Amino acid sequence: YTRKFEHYLNQSGYFDDNTILSIYEDQYDNIWAGSFGGGLIKIDRKEDSKKTYLNNPANTNSISSDLITNIYEDKKGILWIATGSGGLNKMNRLNETFTRYKKNNYQFSISGNFVTTISEDSEGEFWIGTFGSGLNKFDVKTEKFYNQSYNPIDSFSISNNYINSFMQDSNGDIWIGTINGLNKFDKTKRVFNKQRFDTDDNYDIKTFEIHVLFEDSKKRFWIGTYNGGLNLFDRNKQEVVNFSVKDGLPSNDIYGILEDENGNLWISTQNGISKFNYENKQFTNFTSLDGLQSNEFSQNSFYKNKKGKMYFGGINGFNAFYPSEIIPNKKIPPIQITEFKLHNNSVDVSDNSILKKSITKVDTINLMYYENSFAFEFASLSLVNPSENQYLYMLESYDNDWIKVNSEFRLRFIPILILENMFFM
Repeated sequence: YTRKFEHYLNQSGYFDDNTILSIYEDQYDNIWAGSFGGGLIKIDRKEDSKKTYLNNPANTNSISSDLITNIYEDKKGILWIATGSGGLNKMNRLNETFTRYKKNNYQFSISGNFVTTISEDSEGEFWIGTFGSGLNKFDVKTEKFYNQSYNPIDSFSISNNYINSFMQDSNGDIWIGTINGLNKFDKTKRVFNKQRFDTDDNYDIKTFEIHVLFEDSKKRFWIGTYNGGLNLFDRNKQEVVNFSVKDGLPSNDIYGILEDENGNLWISTQNGISKFNYENKQFTNFTSLDGLQSNEFSQNSFYKNKKGKMYFGGINGFNAFYPSEIIPNKKIPPIQITEFKLHNNSVDVSDNSILKKSITKVDTINLMYYENSFAFEFASLSLVNPSENQYLYMLESYDNDWIKVNSEFRLRFIPILILENMFFM
């Protein structure tokens, strides 16, 4: 690729902990990164400076925890920070202090201190998801939390108390993803409707842990799951189309979904980032060899700013890039056959051998009728990310179509051949 991904990590002096669990760019172009134990990091790009906010047990106005799971700037410009052990925090940017909202004996306190999601709906209501303590509607004016929890004897309660994602779609409907399926919240009746939908291959989203919910510019509803790949959900028909590693995804664990100006989805996973063109159903995968912070990304650690720049965080910092600048290198390197094997044994060059000279200089190989099991190994003559190269090959009169392989399978084994002329391409 002609342009690599920007990489921010500890070696650059940005973080005390390289694992980035949340990422956000505010209205002042500051980057906020939440780390796994290293506090809240503010990167001021105008001043080219960095500041870290850490918990101070002796100061109740400090941030309540150093494990930062989510960052959100509301419509009034107030910054809210979710933590993994200290509940919810509201930041006062003028004096750089924090107001803490933690679980206590008060009837209207937050339901749990491990906060996973912070969202604001179109009516200005706040929704706070937790890990194990359900969903909270938060009244910012009265500072009261109203908990919505799973109740096994109430079929209209939320399906699980472990909340991973929250989304309000273009129709105004509210959707909640949990570790046990998808919920649609009826704001009129104040009840949850659990979504169940099957496909021809008995695939059922209800059985999967939902990581991320995303609606694209064409109002398509995408669901990213743990071990269930990427799913396109038809809300009217209650049907789902599944895309997985067999379709080209690098991993079935989906952590983040964003859309670029051309309608392509950019998907962070357990094994790199994938660009997905839905129109032609094509995945283009990127790894650490392309400049990614690592191949492993973090759940909910993704953001796109108003200019279209994307951010994805992972276990070794975070990446930032403009999708339009990630242009593939279309120069095709020369391909060469590097080895010839007969009956699974390498054939050496000698006067008494089938090969009188190196396989790289041979145009034709003549075989006897009993020499009908052989293999070719081939490679591209390029040192630019050779492990990322893809190949197409075929043996005319034997293969019916071109065969696509990656760099790990550059060996073509022919078990038994009939006697006739064949051409390997």
